[in-house]
Amino acid sequence: MKFIVLPQDTPVRSGPEAAVLVADDWDDFGFRTSYTLWYRDSVTQTNLGFVKVAVAGQEDGPSPIRAGVYDGSPPGELFSLGQSDLYYDNIKKLGHDRREEILRGLSDVAYNPDLLETAMQYPVTRSSLLRTIDEQTVRVQFNRIARGGVRLTEYRFRYTAPGHGVESTLDFAIDPDSRPSSNIHVLIGRNGVGKTTLLRNLAAAVVWPERHAKFGRVDVLPTSTSTDGERFVNVVSVTFSAFDPFVEVVEESDPQAVKYTYVGLQSASLNDLPTGTQQQRLQSAFNAGIHAVINSRDLMRWRDAMMLLSRDPQFADSAISAYARDIRAGMKVTESHVRDLTSAFGRMSSGHAIVVLTMTQLVHLVVEQSLVLVAHFDGKLGGGLYLAVGRVNEARASADLLSGYDGPEPFAAEHPAEYLALCVICSRLAHSEIRGMNMEGARPGLLSNLADDPNWAIRAFRGTGAFDDTAAFEERDLFRFLTGDDRGDSQILYTGSASPQVASRWEGFRREIRQSLAGNLEWESLVNGWLDEASRMVGDGDVGLHIYNPCNLLQAIIHGWPDRMEEFLPMVMGEAVPAQGQPSSVRGALCWSGRGVSLPEAVRLVYRDPLFLMSNMYGGIMWERDQELLDLLGLQYVLLEKIGPDRARPSAINERRIWVRREQSVRAYSSLAHPSAYAQAYAEIAADGEIVSVTQYLNRHPREVEMVAREYRALVHAV
Repeated sequence: MKFIVLPQDTPVRSGPEAAVLVADDWDDFGFRTSYTLWYRDSVTQTNLGFVKVAVAGQEDGPSPIRAGVYDGSPPGELFSLGQSDLYYDNIKKLGHDRREEILRGLSDVAYNPDLLETAMQYPVTRSSLLRTIDEQTVRVQFNRIARGGVRLTEYRFRYTAPGHGVESTLDFAIDPDSRPSSNIHVLIGRNGVGKTTLLRNLAAAVVWPERHAKFGRVDVLPTSTSTDGERFVNVVSVTFSAFDPFVEVVEESDPQAVKYTYVGLQSASLNDLPTGTQQQRLQSAFNAGIHAVINSRDLMRWRDAMMLLSRDPQFADSAISAYARDIRAGMKVTESHVRDLTSAFGRMSSGHAIVVLTMTQLVHLVVEQSLVLVAHFDGKLGGGLYLAVGRVNEARASADLLSGYDGPEPFAAEHPAEYLALCVICSRLAHSEIRGMNMEGARPGLLSNLADDPNWAIRAFRGTGAFDDTAAFEERDLFRFLTGDDRGDSQILYTGSASPQVASRWEGFRREIRQSLAGNLEWESLVNGWLDEASRMVGDGDVGLHIYNPCNLLQAIIHGWPDRMEEFLPMVMGEAVPAQGQPSSVRGALCWSGRGVSLPEAVRLVYRDPLFLMSNMYGGIMWERDQELLDLLGLQYVLLEKIGPDRARPSAINERRIWVRREQSVRAYSSLAHPSAYAQAYAEIAADGEIVSVTQYLNRHPREVEMVAREYRALVHAV
């Protein structure tokens, strides 16, 4: 294979097969070793990632490697090192022969560890090639991928706490392919029981394995891919408490031990400073963190983390969020950009600033086999932090465990014990059961969604505080109570937004919507159809949805008639805002066609009597029965869309669309593209030429609604 070296900013063009190095002027303490490696052939050009290439004995200053075309590797005693695991994974995707040819041609030290031993004698290796990469990462993960292995592997370890008598142990098993992810474990307990002490001892046991009598012992256990196991690459502790800063590990850390890094509030050194000085310290730390992200070529991971934090509407309006949205792969960040970012950081509230600083530091600190310990998180600092911590490794979004979490519910402030300890949920995987995780049952719908998921099994419930009274309930009744309320169905109130260009967030957004509409196939199919269309239309823009999915029609009547119906009727509102062009807004609701049988007759045909209704509630088939009822009444789910400014006059609307479900598929009828079909669709959903909502329908038939409400309300409330 030919190797081509090009000057900085030279475009890579198609041509005969070659590995192309494009120089970068990045300066590592005087050394110039940075390149972008491309693979090209007669059709495509593939960006493989960043690599640093040095020459034996290289001095500071310009690279001695000259631009040109070479048969085989460039001349000189070269050695190189990719700057991320993705670099080696991208090369591996080219196939065995090309992988071998490229890595041998560039004398890659991860591919050939013997070369690393030779390269370590030169200052350029420590100062440049290994500037942001731990040597163990090169010898373990990078070497594994460079040799054709998998990018992520299983990992198992056991922590044995210090003490006398019976040993107390904690086992951890991480499977990179598990769904939900298994690399997040949560420790919950009352104040004073020793949560932070346990985390501090765990960190110290990794950093100082010889001090096991004081801190306990960490044993790396064999897996299906490794009989010996490998030590942790580094330990990162994160805390937002001035009382538990983990500082003793930092002060005493042995340079030869596992690398330890502290992230968070600095005890008295920060909290006791005047406000102005504290802000300066935070800005200085953020500036250093951004430079570290740039040095480690982790800009896209930083972008993904900021986009996830942008779920917070206040943060989404910040200059840092706006800057992150504009970042593209391969983009160069100048010093003026860093100054602008640091200035924008200084204008943020202290809560947002701490979250952004923490995420910025974690992005470049966390690698495979990092042990990250988080203590005393204050949810008020930012609801997206848990999610973002899980996503710093973009390959596996471990935040799947917490999908749908939009921030602390009001319930959490009023009943903190209940919020943390309503239930215990254990993950059930194909061949093994991993350690369970406490999750909040206070969020409407979360338990019922998990109960229907084959990957989860509800093993036990535990009531505390206000929920102690539930001890007398049968388990089935208790589950009903936790998943909804006396109706037995979950109320879902969801608001979210995403850009289709941010793949990880868009995937999570679609998943959250599916959960919010769980069980209601009519709603789900219509919304999915609109989202598919919106994703093609908005480009770099954004799509937002507000969903209220409370319960079925009959229970809405039972619990809401006559003056609380709006609390129990479904609604969807959405907006798609493209980077260029007209926005689109959509509203969905139940509409009455003017046809159908009377309400009492339809209810009797579907539910027969109140006892049959109760059996359906317990059997979990309310949505199927509800759809039968809607069909008999002439009610159907409809999305009404308009293209144009959100609050524009009717004359300014460019186009209207009606989204309906026809024969198991979703159809959209446009007033502009297909006016006759649009008119026909409008006539089918309208009553005498007028769109009639379900609320208007019920208000037109008050005596019938009152009759049904009285008959069914008595038994449902009695039960």
